[in-house]
Amino acid sequence: MRQATLMHWGKPSTVIVGKLMAAIMHGLSDRNVTVRKNYANALGNICKVAKASSIEKLIERLHSWYMEKEGEIFRIVSCSTQSLCHSI
Repeated sequence: MRQATLMHWGKPSTVIVGKLMAAIMHGLSDRNVTVRKNYANALGNICKVAKASSIEKLIERLHSWYMEKEGEIFRIVSCSTQSLCHSI
């Protein structure tokens, strides 16, 4: 049922998936922990239909956040990584 919203003429619409991933990445830095977890879960679900190159870019971005930023970023990256692992 989740994939039905991302389908266009029987094929996954990668344009829509990319735009959704970009929008959800902004939600990962919300100040509310519950909101961040829900965005991370949504990101994991969208990765089920995303291209491998999009997932690689996502992982690279999370890695750069982990290495460069300070503070709450560790929780954001760990929550996002956990949701990605559950979606695969």
